[in-house]
Order: sequence, then structure tokens, then C-alpha cells
Amino acid sequence: MAHRMLDLAMLRKVGILLRDHRPAQIFNILRFGYHAFRGFPTPQLPFDPLWLAFFITARCNLRCLQCVYRSPDSPQEPQHFRNMSMDDFIRALNRYPRTTSVSLAGGEPLLHPDVFEMSRVAHQRKIKVHVFTNGSLLANLVDRLLAAPIEFFNLSFYGTDAESFSRVTGGTGAMFDNIKEAARSLARQRQPGGYPHTLRASFICTKRNLEQLIPFVRLCEEIGFDQVKLRNLLPWGIPGYEDTICLHEGDPEVALFMKELRRQKFRIPVFLPRLHKAEYRPRRCDMPFRLLTIDGDGSISQCCNIATRSCYGNIFKDADAWNGPTMLGARRDLRNAEKDLPVYCLHCEEMVPDRIYVGG
Repeated sequence: MAHRMLDLAMLRKVGILLRDHRPAQIFNILRFGYHAFRGFPTPQLPFDPLWLAFFITARCNLRCLQCVYRSPDSPQEPQHFRNMSMDDFIRALNRYPRTTSVSLAGGEPLLHPDVFEMSRVAHQRKIKVHVFTNGSLLANLVDRLLAAPIEFFNLSFYGTDAESFSRVTGGTGAMFDNIKEAARSLARQRQPGGYPHTLRASFICTKRNLEQLIPFVRLCEEIGFDQVKLRNLLPWGIPGYEDTICLHEGDPEVALFMKELRRQKFRIPVFLPRLHKAEYRPRRCDMPFRLLTIDGDGSISQCCNIATRSCYGNIFKDADAWNGPTMLGARRDLRNAEKDLPVYCLHCEEMVPDRIYVGG
């Protein structure tokens, strides 16, 4: 019986793959799977990136304290690149025609005037569209979102109430209330099977806000989200947001709280924060092997957690940025066990393979 259920589940997955993608995209997925099974023996990849992570705008209307580019105390300069034009977006899709997913992020992607047209163009090519937003502009866009072919819509909450939201983002308490009501309206008006297909809320966890997490999940259940993603803090040297307040493996306080989270009976899937580790062996991340990050100027980076820079390469200027020096170097470093990992890798949840969730 168990084998029959497994066979049926596999058949469903194959059916979805055939339904949702073009033959060239399916072949690309299979080539990725073959090389992944072999442990990516070479850094030169004979397939297109499965995922294009677009930073379509550098503009943002919040100034979150923990943001490496927007915090007034950030040690790094804000990113500066132009809004991605529709022409350049289409050029990028033409450059990698076998990609299967795109994410539209920023900055705040809903500030971009063409974000919905981008989602439509990608959908026409059987590319699944993911949008990551702070939700501050959602109230006036609910109808357009319900009509847009968005597979996955992630709303990042930066507070669990008006006071904490205002303190972290610089936005008003009224803005937090508007985000909640707009999300509730989006969830209630969405038709069964309609867009967005998946509505997710995410929240950055630290040792300072552990007591807020369970009430936050209950709030998301009440609003009507499909799932919740609790994310560990990525420390970037911002005063007040150092490594000491991250959630680490082996911390008794964190272990006790994670145990309490697992005891909860949530009605929706809640993905638990992945705990930081001092060392990762084996190195699980495959991001440089499946994803290419691109900004509005066409510049790239090694992964979506690293700022794009012109010195890393450019998809419109280089013959093959996907297999250029930056990406080849990142793949070699990740697979070289004798080479120390960069700090941003040590604090990245992609290094932890298991996607543990409770509820649902």
C-alpha cells in the first residue's frame, strides 16, 4: 500500500511537471537533476539556471533597521541600479529560455510600475512567478494581484504589532494595520485555485522576539495565509543586529523555544527557522548551481544574499555570465572543503537542507 501511494505521488509530480512546463524546460530540469545527483562534478554547467532572481528596483519605502542596504547604521552603501525595463526583462528571459521560475524583488518590487506586466510575460512562457514584498503598498493593489498570474506571494512582516513594526521599519503604526487588513482582503477575495496560488507570511526571528513568534503565527492563521516562514536573522555588522542575537544550534534558550514551537497545533504549515551552525560539512547549498541573481542594470551576484555588482559580471555584456568567472569561482569555493566559507555562507539557511515545519 505504501509503495502504491508513493507511485501515485510520483505520477502526480510528473503530471504537474508536464502540465506546467515546456519540453525544453523539462529537459533543463532533468539535466540539473542529473548533475546534482553526481554532486556537480564540474563548475561549468551545461544547463540554464532554473531560477532567475530579479532585483527589479533598488527603491524602497521603508528603512528597516536590520536591512544591510536601508538601515541608517548599515556598514554598506545602499544599492544603486536603475529600474529594470520591460525590454531588459524580456532580454533576460530570452537569454535563459529554459528557466522555470523567476522572483521579482528589490527594494520594494510593488514600487515598480511594470511588476504585473513582468509576471504576465513570464507566465506566458510557463515560468512560475514569485513576488517578495513588504506589503506596504498592498491596500491599493489587491484587485490587480488577484488577476496577476503569481504563483507565490511572500509578505515580509517586520513587526508583530504597530509598535514593533514602527520601531523596526520607520513606518507608522497605521501602515502596519493597513498591511494586515490588505492581506486579509487578499486572502478572503482569492478564489479556490486562484492567484496568488500560495500566500505566505515571513518573519525574521532573533533572541529578542521569540515570545512574539507564536502570537504572530496565530495572527497569520486568522488573516488567512497559506503558510508561515520563520527566518533566522542574517547578521551584516549592523549595530544591534549582531550574531549574538541570531538563533544558534546548541543554545539552550533557543533549543527550549524550538521545542515549544514543535508542540504547537498550528492549522497551517509553519516553517521553522534554520539554526546557524559554526561549521557545515558537507556543504549543502546548491544556490550557485541553480540560481542567477540579476539587477536592473543586468549586473549579477553569486547568490540572492549578496549584492549585485558590475564587477561580478553582466548578462547583457558578457558572453556567458552564468558560466563566467564569478559563478565558476563561487561553485569551486563551495565544493572545496579545504577552503573556508565566506561569512555570508555561515549564516545562510541554504546551508541547512531540512525544511522542517509544523502544523498544516
